[in-house]
Amino acid sequence: MIPMCFEDMPIEVAVEAAENKRLREDMPFLVFEHGNHLSPNKIHEFFQSISGHRVVILFRDPRDIVVSSYFQESLRNGRYKAGDLHDFVKDPIFGIHSIVHYYNEAVKHIKAPLIIRYEDMHLDAAIVLSVLFSNLGVIIPRSRILESVARTKFEDLQIEARASDNFRLAPTDSSNPESQKFRKGQIGGFVDYLSPDSMEFATNAVRHLDSRYGV
Repeated sequence: MIPMCFEDMPIEVAVEAAENKRLREDMPFLVFEHGNHLSPNKIHEFFQSISGHRVVILFRDPRDIVVSSYFQESLRNGRYKAGDLHDFVKDPIFGIHSIVHYYNEAVKHIKAPLIIRYEDMHLDAAIVLSVLFSNLGVIIPRSRILESVARTKFEDLQIEARASDNFRLAPTDSSNPESQKFRKGQIGGFVDYLSPDSMEFATNAVRHLDSRYGV
């Protein structure tokens, strides 16, 4: 099984590239994309283009996502330079409304997607992964799943990333823990970052999520 990452790439190109890298015809592949930074029209086009494929949606509370995304976009890749976290939350491209819109467009266009939750991964990652592999038609022994979960604890990933020479993993500023790739991985950590005004704005946006996300 080969996981593939194709950010900012048309889905047709991603699928063709993945097919070219397949080692066997019976070997499935994964294409994953972070697309909430796209414009509303591009998000709509993206989900229309993959509507015929099997889709797994990893859901996380958008308020946690927007905080994490702020540090990624401002401290790691430098794409956001227009203001502070308060401004970022309300930004039409990167902000909370874009995240909610992205999730809503997903369930609007994708027929029967598998929705897995970041919060459930925290509770029992092995069970969530078992459900995921079963949905994909991939047989993985439970012992292998448990082994993988044990080897990828968040704290261990932080240590590995801090020691890495890979720019995608290493902190961009060793003196600033917010610049880490694996920052905190908390559930509900947004309460420590959002101002009362930003909190109200973000919480109102989350109320517009499709009910299938169970928020």
